[in-house]
Amino acid sequence: MYKGDYLRYLASIHSKVDFEHIICTLWCLWYERNQVLHGKKSRLPSVLAVFSTQYLDNYRAAQLKYRQPAISLQMPPSSSAAHAPWQPPPMGSLKLNIDAALDKHCNKIGVGAVVRNSVGQVVVALSMPLIGNFASH
Repeated sequence: MYKGDYLRYLASIHSKVDFEHIICTLWCLWYERNQVLHGKKSRLPSVLAVFSTQYLDNYRAAQLKYRQPAISLQMPPSSSAAHAPWQPPPMGSLKLNIDAALDKHCNKIGVGAVVRNSVGQVVVALSMPLIGNFASH
């Protein structure tokens, strides 16, 4: 498969929950590889598997806990955008959704992007931290 084609394939044969676990496991392996390249001792695969599962569980719990208050703080209740569900793009098109979050106390930014097709399947996704505190413009 060419470049990211394997991710598209995996997304098409697994449920969203399973695919999220696959992505988190791949990220964990990549992170561990970087740690080893920078002189850290590698952890056992069983330890990495548990870490990956716990990391994803913690992420999901945080999303459930903080999703509603964040939306209500940013959008007034009368705003129609706060209640508009996500809509897929027209047939044969792709839709890119992006977001970013700023933690000015830690001087970090998190950015994310997801591209979906006309049936809502994830074609490609990205999330990454950035060091810095950049203005929105």
